[in-house]
Amino acid sequence: MTNPDSASTETTPTDKSLPVRTLVATVLAGLAGLAISHAIVAILGNVAVPSFSKYLLPVALDRELVAVTEWFGAPGGATRWIWISWFAVGATGLAFPFLFNRLWFSRRILSIPGITRIFATIVILGFIEYLTANAPGTLPVNAQAGYESWKPGEFAVREFALRVVFGAVGTAIFFVIVGETALGGNPDRWWNPAATKRSVAGAAALGAAVGAIIASIGELASDSLPALLNAGFFLFSEASEMTRRGWQAISAMLSLTLALTTAAVAALLVALSPSPTGLRRRALAIAIAALPTSASVGVVLGYQHHISEVGEGRFKSLTEVARLEPKPANRVLLLAGAKEPVAFVYEMEAKVSGTMDDEKIGATKTNIDRVQRYLAERAGRWTFHTAKAWDAAGAILDRLLEPDAAIRAKMAAAEKTSSLVTVQLLAIRIPRMPVTAAVREVSGFLLDESRFLARSAGQKSRLAAIARNVGSAARAAELERAAQGMGDKRATDLSANEARTDANGSVSGVVTIRGRAAPNLRVALYRFPTDGRVQQPPLASINLLAATDTNANGSFRFEGLRGAKVMVGVLLPESFGGNPSAVRATGSLGPFDIATTPSIDAGSIDINPIAR
Repeated sequence: MTNPDSASTETTPTDKSLPVRTLVATVLAGLAGLAISHAIVAILGNVAVPSFSKYLLPVALDRELVAVTEWFGAPGGATRWIWISWFAVGATGLAFPFLFNRLWFSRRILSIPGITRIFATIVILGFIEYLTANAPGTLPVNAQAGYESWKPGEFAVREFALRVVFGAVGTAIFFVIVGETALGGNPDRWWNPAATKRSVAGAAALGAAVGAIIASIGELASDSLPALLNAGFFLFSEASEMTRRGWQAISAMLSLTLALTTAAVAALLVALSPSPTGLRRRALAIAIAALPTSASVGVVLGYQHHISEVGEGRFKSLTEVARLEPKPANRVLLLAGAKEPVAFVYEMEAKVSGTMDDEKIGATKTNIDRVQRYLAERAGRWTFHTAKAWDAAGAILDRLLEPDAAIRAKMAAAEKTSSLVTVQLLAIRIPRMPVTAAVREVSGFLLDESRFLARSAGQKSRLAAIARNVGSAARAAELERAAQGMGDKRATDLSANEARTDANGSVSGVVTIRGRAAPNLRVALYRFPTDGRVQQPPLASINLLAATDTNANGSFRFEGLRGAKVMVGVLLPESFGGNPSAVRATGSLGPFDIATTPSIDAGSIDINPIAR
């Protein structure tokens, strides 16, 4: 009686091609990963680069965008690489069954059993992948309830374990259905006559082990890819160093990560596939598979270390890395109310915008010095906290009600970082402000074509508003004609309309405390919200027009205002504390319509602490 295992050996010649098949699978999968990664970066580049033409562009950024465009061949580069990546993935997918199971070279893959087996494998593996991605407890977003209470890392261990389990089960099924010595070794047969219980069990066990290894590598790579992509988003964020070098760096890292990971997975699947081969050839195949596997793990770990150390990813906040001091005690800000001034809590902290999140930092002059020292120590090196650091000085100065110093700081940051959002906010804000020395200086920078470029009609209209605001009527007319020639029939916007009105408006008044003159109080002038509602501070800095101190008589005056609704804000001394319910004020802080009444006398605003 013939031994089933010996029958399997007799009907299946010794496999001599395993190392070669492993090498070919490694190369094909690696090339597919390279094509996919370059297509991803090309898509991002083709989306990001053309859209920037709608903004007021720093010249330095514009030069880099031209270089990036040439590098990708935008806008056609993305389409070309998408097709290349699809071809690479398709070729690898079609070749892989033959590389995984050498018997398929001599069998009819285009048969009912073959097509059914391939389709069943795809469905099973797809279902396993779905279970892996949506395993209970792995991602809190899948369970809507309790999402808000989820903490990062809470399900990390369970998620990793479930991914490994599902990966092992899925690969075991794959090995049994497609493996050479298992149930479906031949694509044109429903059943492999050489299969035995031992061979099927062996294929399943081997597949489970391979699946666990691959799932572990995938988990490691999946932890790294978000960090990689987040770092890449520096290139597309509002405050970033958009350079050819940056694009090439992110492309290289993404290419290495995807190419090595896909190559490692393909190589491991083939090198450990069920096949009657000798120990030496098996060892050689495993050695070939170990090269991309160890390289992918090394790249991921190395990149994670780079992000942690050089990119300062180990620091959760700018406050931590720059050793900023905590925010001072809250104060009280008086703003316009329906009948009398309303007191609000005024937190002495500034919100700074970063690439991945925003942060609130203490609004103190000391923190401005510390942030500037932090930037100087990095000498231009970009980190996870650089965007926030450059935004900090302007945000703190706005919070301290020093708008002229704030716009100077924001302009310095915009030129250093090529921040599109900072430039845009300055371009919107400047025409609304009274024409001070700081406004003239920043306006001159924005109108300097060696510093900033406007390619769209909307941005030329915005520059026209800036020019008209500082009295450059000829330049404003030139820019408006250019905007009209580009199809902008309005050639204007809200700020431009305001800039057309005469800058002869004024708001004045007197602040008293218990009827006595209140000198050295900080008084701010804000644009009144268009919806007519005064919301809890902090008010957006873009609405802060001007600020001054009351004189010895408690008087204040704002001049050079253009037509708009405005309101006054009075920041109370620290001695008043931060409890708005302990303060009551009489008088009027607005709103005042400069367009209808250019010269506004707000009269007396009297502040009375309420005894508790």
